[in-house]
Amino acid sequence: MKLYRNLTRRTWSIKDRVQGKEKVVGYTQACYLYNGIKFIVQEAGRQRVLATRRKFVHAFVSGEFFSFDGYHLHYVDVWTLVSYNPYRGGNFVRQDTHEPVFAARAVYFHGNGQVWAAF
Repeated sequence: MKLYRNLTRRTWSIKDRVQGKEKVVGYTQACYLYNGIKFIVQEAGRQRVLATRRKFVHAFVSGEFFSFDGYHLHYVDVWTLVSYNPYRGGNFVRQDTHEPVFAARAVYFHGNGQVWAAF
C-alpha cells in the first residue's frame, strides 16, 4: 500500500496493486501505516518537477494500511514530524533534525497534510 498527498483533493490518496497494476483505490483524511514502512522519492520524477516547476506525484510512503480510528498506536512513544520538499532535497526529512528519513516503525497521516513518524 502506498500513500501520497493529493494536493487537488486536499486528502491522502491510497494506491495498491489491482490486477497487476498500481491504481488509486481510495482516499482518506487521516490514517496510519505500519510494518515495513519506506519513504520513497523517485528521482526521475523529482527531476521532472525541478525542470518544469509543476507538480507531479513522485514521492510516497509505503507500508501496511491501518485505518484511522481516533486512537494513536499504543506501542509508539514519540511522534516526529516528517516532510518532503523536492526543491530542498531528494529525501523525506525529520523536521526536528533535518536528517533524511528512509524507514519508520509507524506513520500517521494527519488530515491537515502533516506526516508524523515513529522510529
